[in-house]
Amino acid sequence: MPENTVINNIRADIIAISGRAFYDCENLVGITIPAGVTSIGIHTFAYCHSLTAITIPAGVTSIGGSAFTFCYSLTEITIPAGVTSIGSGVFSDCWSLTEITIPAGVTSVGDSAFLFWTPSQTINIEGHASQASADAAWGSGWRYECLATINYLGN
Repeated sequence: MPENTVINNIRADIIAISGRAFYDCENLVGITIPAGVTSIGIHTFAYCHSLTAITIPAGVTSIGGSAFTFCYSLTEITIPAGVTSIGSGVFSDCWSLTEITIPAGVTSVGDSAFLFWTPSQTINIEGHASQASADAAWGSGWRYECLATINYLGN
């Protein structure tokens, strides 16, 4: 893949981005995911060191484990309200991502989802008023080795 690649021509009839589809595409800086996609598989964008921003379409309901792990340059991502499942390690080592919001409809977040996040990073949790509430829904493993500022925004 040439440097500074942006992919805007994924077929519109695609409903899932399979695991490892863009794994280790170091020169990928941007991608447009078609509106009909409902799931992003495991390790889909893992090790895409140059990926800076991605918009996940409204129809996506699940994001697989480690989908964005080691996306060092990722500075912006929007998780749509329809997402219900976020896999393990999904945003681990995303050091440039300063803030993320987890929608209220998310019913599961896998272990180490925010592994190695630092105090300069912020996670906004909609639908849970406290750590105890989020942990009751997802288990406490979701915040393992996560030092980020976590804002519990309630219902």
